[in-house]
Amino acid sequence: MVERLWEIDATPEEKHAQTNSAEQLACEEFFKANVCNLPTGRFQIPLPFKTDPVSLGSSFEVAKRRFLSLERRTLRESELRDMYLSFMKEYIELGHMSPTDNAIPPGPHYFIPHQCVLRPDSSSTKLRVVFDASSKTTTGWSLNDLLMVGPTIQRELFLSLVRFRVNRYALTADVSKMYRQVDVAVEDRNFQLIVWREHPTDQLQIFRLNTVTYGTSAAPFLAIRCLHELGVRNRDTHKKGSEVICSDFYVDDMLTGADDVDTLKSICDQVSEILGSGGFQLSKWFSNHPELMDGNNEEKSLSFNDADSTKTLGMRWSPRTDTFRYHLEDSFTNLNPTKRTILSISARLFDPLGLLSPISITAKIFLQKLWQLQLDWDEANPMLLHTSWERLKLNLCGLDKIAVPRFIARRGVPLRMYSDNGTNFVGARNELQRLQEAFEEQQSSLRTFAEEQGMEWKFIPPRAPHFGGLWEAAVKSAKLLIVRQVADAALTESEPLRSLPQGCEPDGRSSGTTFTKRWQLLSELKRRFWQAWSKDYVHNLQGRSKWQTPEANIEVGAMVVVHNDHTPPQQWITGRVTSVVVGADGKVRVAEVRTGGGVIRRPIHKLALLPIR
Repeated sequence: MVERLWEIDATPEEKHAQTNSAEQLACEEFFKANVCNLPTGRFQIPLPFKTDPVSLGSSFEVAKRRFLSLERRTLRESELRDMYLSFMKEYIELGHMSPTDNAIPPGPHYFIPHQCVLRPDSSSTKLRVVFDASSKTTTGWSLNDLLMVGPTIQRELFLSLVRFRVNRYALTADVSKMYRQVDVAVEDRNFQLIVWREHPTDQLQIFRLNTVTYGTSAAPFLAIRCLHELGVRNRDTHKKGSEVICSDFYVDDMLTGADDVDTLKSICDQVSEILGSGGFQLSKWFSNHPELMDGNNEEKSLSFNDADSTKTLGMRWSPRTDTFRYHLEDSFTNLNPTKRTILSISARLFDPLGLLSPISITAKIFLQKLWQLQLDWDEANPMLLHTSWERLKLNLCGLDKIAVPRFIARRGVPLRMYSDNGTNFVGARNELQRLQEAFEEQQSSLRTFAEEQGMEWKFIPPRAPHFGGLWEAAVKSAKLLIVRQVADAALTESEPLRSLPQGCEPDGRSSGTTFTKRWQLLSELKRRFWQAWSKDYVHNLQGRSKWQTPEANIEVGAMVVVHNDHTPPQQWITGRVTSVVVGADGKVRVAEVRTGGGVIRRPIHKLALLPIR
């Protein structure tokens, strides 16, 4: 749990700093060589073994013992039993599992134990049956030990969520029972045996699971890879739908959008048609466009919690208000504030966008203090930390009052960008150029986009800050107004740049201010600043003036002395003008000069013309 707590904050670059392993690459090659489509269009794939399954030992007794334990539990809880039986019956009715002759296969095989997991927050399936393919056999090996795990195909969740709300209109949907829409090759189904019966008086029955099974290590790759394969196959006939399938899915969730309703409807039609050809069906549609809301008043859950049994901070998207909202069950409020409790609560904070960092960081700092005190896991919280614990609980309980808008308003890509000639800006330009070259080598679609909407980065001459008069004026205006607007707000160093406060605990300057009120204060300060700055800067633009006295242009071939701010005049170098840059008004303001050290570019006010040829 401690490891998971810190993994939540890892960036996509940190998570995937390494390239695909040899096993991941082998799994990809295995898929391409063995995948096939049935006459119905459904995919069928063998299990990707990396080790001969003959090494598996006996597993029937463990699966039997765990089923009987589950059966006794469901008999004590009638509601749980009803949901469990309903789930298993549907599994059989859909053809996703089939009865056998009830004989244990003589050759290599594997029985998968299973358990029930309740999901009370789910809008559809309140109970899920999870299969434990990591259960060891008598030889010490499990099925998951022998299966290859393929590479990560889809984007990181952070990138998916940011991309999701770049467009004006958003659209989401789920692939219904995604894993179970992919068939496992018949010859490998003996490695997916389970023990089950409907009534305690019935004989135990052995069933085969016929589809990719949730709980096997290869399942995510195999199912997602089939989706991706459909997208690739339909690039020429369904360009937009193919792009969405390959770029805008996170596991079985489609998170996409468009800037107009026609494109949005086209995405619905194309993605549904492509996925339908492979046996996948989309359900639970959500959109912030009224024509596609279909009277749905629910919120889209964005928790994506693989553990399922863990109650997490529920991150949700509300289509009607187009906001991200949060909810955390308040069952923790009556728990004793021990190290175990704080760790458990901190691990529940699912915040992939980092919008609640002031809360989550505070929880981690509090946990760090407990560690420094060398307390046992269940030892009571000392009184000196009691106030901090109460503040933390108060802020956690107030999270459901926060609604964060995510739509990112855009005005199109810039055609030209101007900046100083500092090494940091030059480096940024070089990095963008390197990325563009990498993209052009790999994807023709990105190359087409770059050709149609390419951007140009222009630099002012070195040591000529007056060439950046427009943005320098903007910086000056912004600094002045920031001081005026926030002079009495007692902000921390980084808060003027943030939408959320630096910390959720009030300091001495803002005693009694809760996290929510602090956030409201910063939002109001930001609004007032932008309103005042936009008027002030535009007004200043009207007063720009130009040189009034005409001067003759420097010509090519002229000898000049090059001014240098960092050396005395007697050390200034001389050179000959080799070319000039003429502005739209016919005036030369920049020249290139050949010196003993090479050709340099300077503004003309840094050049002193010598009266010689």
